[in-house]
Amino acid sequence: KSRDVGILSTSKLYSLQDRVFAFTPQLTDKTRYYIASDNELLIDMFKSEINFLKSSWQNMLGRPLVIMTINNTYLDQGKIPLAMVTTMKKLKSGYINGTRVTLGNLNDFLSTSCITNLSFLGSQEDGMPDRLNPQVEQYLEEHMMKCLTQKTTLLKRPVSRNRNLRRRMSVKGAIKKTRSIINIETDHIGFEQTLPVTPTSETAVTSPVSSPWKAVPRSPSPEDITPLWKINQTPRLRMTSETQYADTEVEELLTMLRESEHLEEQGDILQYLVDTQGLNYDTGMMEEGKAVTVKDLLKVLYEKACQQKLWGLVRHTAGMLGKRVEDLAKAVTDLLVRQKQVTVGMPPSNEHTITAPLPENELRQLIHQAYGDDESTAMLTQELLVYLAMFIRTEPQLFLEMLRLRVGLIIQVMATELSRTLICSGEEASEHLLNLSPFEMKNLLHHIMSGKEFAISS
Repeated sequence: KSRDVGILSTSKLYSLQDRVFAFTPQLTDKTRYYIASDNELLIDMFKSEINFLKSSWQNMLGRPLVIMTINNTYLDQGKIPLAMVTTMKKLKSGYINGTRVTLGNLNDFLSTSCITNLSFLGSQEDGMPDRLNPQVEQYLEEHMMKCLTQKTTLLKRPVSRNRNLRRRMSVKGAIKKTRSIINIETDHIGFEQTLPVTPTSETAVTSPVSSPWKAVPRSPSPEDITPLWKINQTPRLRMTSETQYADTEVEELLTMLRESEHLEEQGDILQYLVDTQGLNYDTGMMEEGKAVTVKDLLKVLYEKACQQKLWGLVRHTAGMLGKRVEDLAKAVTDLLVRQKQVTVGMPPSNEHTITAPLPENELRQLIHQAYGDDESTAMLTQELLVYLAMFIRTEPQLFLEMLRLRVGLIIQVMATELSRTLICSGEEASEHLLNLSPFEMKNLLHHIMSGKEFAISS
């Protein structure tokens, strides 16, 4: 069941007894998906939502109200991003992209906004119309009491540095070993193969991808339920180069984790812990009286990576935590209803073809099966599917005479073009690709789809 809430719903105010509730657009929720952490793409999507409201706000009393909360998480090295300054100036001028707008504080719009009464949440059936339903009241109390800025002390505890321990137990490169976009040679892939209508298997490849890591059942889903694509996974053999860590004490790894100052190193350690112990492994730490699991540490790392804009690490941890794009199923359906088949997975041997709309859980299962343990590319695939859906809605001419969109091949072409542009190896280009910001990723995809020249910032 989808929990996505559209801009039309969040652009209203809601009255419940003597209180008025306001909601921010779901696209600004950084806890759901990392796109909201990219200021440039967030502003780009914000403008699109304003255009949508302009054309879709009909037969409603009051004006639409879009609420944006601004705090220090939007700052870039202590400064307000230029894109945000420019947008604020446009809003203050009264127009943005041809749409009439008014900028102000929330209190300024209480008398002009659309207000929906939530009286049906009362206890009218019990003969107490002035009282809230007990379940609703409990839900509101739990959420109203939550602090808006929850700070954690995890991964911040001062520990004496032991450099010998660090050298002896280095797990550097644990994340890179899971990635499948490697060894991309420019003479194997070219623009003539960017989006070909070449025949490919119509049946999904269901055999798991072999990997050097030891298999431990784990779930990338936020609900802590092991997904179908992990239940029947066959055991994997550890590479000889990894056997030296087989008897490594978890406590020593956690000590390394706490003393590490680099998020990439923390990511490698957590990747190793997930592969050997599982996401729900109890680390022995305590936070507010609750046991801390490896998954809790991953959440902290994900938030830090978002703040520091380390997009490669963000994508990988997002995949491990089961983060998802907004309305993935709708994005794929938008492509399919326009007569485009979609394939996911790296060609030529592990592509999965999508020819009919699927529920979101089945789509995520298909994507994760296609990429095996490569969480980074699985998340990138979801991201690109959303961008492709955006393009096909606004610029359908980009897709003329295309019958099949091979997302895995698109990823390889993007990495290849980066390799040519930056004059670097395929592995370096793949690393650079995964570290592009969502806004840069969207622009690169558009340039490749349109055949235009593009530039990459260092």
